[in-house]
Amino acid sequence: MAPTDSAAASNGPGQPAQSRFRALRFGKLDLARQALDRVPANDRDSAAYHVVAGWLARAEGNFAGQEEQFAAAVKRERKVTIFISSI
Repeated sequence: MAPTDSAAASNGPGQPAQSRFRALRFGKLDLARQALDRVPANDRDSAAYHVVAGWLARAEGNFAGQEEQFAAAVKRERKVTIFISSI
């Protein structure tokens, strides 16, 4: 089932990173960007945020942005490397 606007835009701080990938998995880059834009500013410094932003950058062909976001994610949480490499 493809994500709806509201499903892709989930932005609660307790939402797992996996739920933010929904739009990306279905090729809905515009919805993925909107979901990231709706994340509150105080939640944007999390590893999960940077992982999703990195995968979105990759999907958009922005490989420099991908590396920047993944590096920020790893800097915040070393265990995130498993999550990045397993997707």
